[in-house]
Amino acid sequence: MKQPAIVIAIYAILILIGGVIGHTVAHSLASLISSSIIAVCLLGCCWYLLRGSSFAFYTALSVVSFLVLFFTYRYFMTLKIAPSGILALLSLGLSIYLLIYANTNSFQRSLLNRQK
Repeated sequence: MKQPAIVIAIYAILILIGGVIGHTVAHSLASLISSSIIAVCLLGCCWYLLRGSSFAFYTALSVVSFLVLFFTYRYFMTLKIAPSGILALLSLGLSIYLLIYANTNSFQRSLLNRQK
C-alpha cells in the first residue's frame, strides 16, 4: 500500500499549503487550524498505511470524501473556482483513485495476507 500512501501524503501537504496561503492572504486563522488538523490526520493515515493498516486506508478515504462534500458546498456558496472549486475537483479525483485502488486485486490480497 505504498502508492496510495504517497498520493495521500502529497494531498495532505497541498491541503496544508492551502491553509497557510489562506491564512496569509485572508488572515483566516480557521483556515490554518482546520488545514493543519486535516493534514496531520491524513499524514497519520499515511504512516499507518505504510505499516499495512486497512483501517487507515478507509479513514483517509472518509476524510477525503468529507472534503469533497465540504469544498463542493463552499464552491456552490461562493461560485469561485479558486480555491474551493479546484480543491473539490482534486478531492474528488483522489477519492475516485482510492475507491478504484480499494477494488484492485493487490489491495484485497494485502488484506487477506494481514488476516493470516
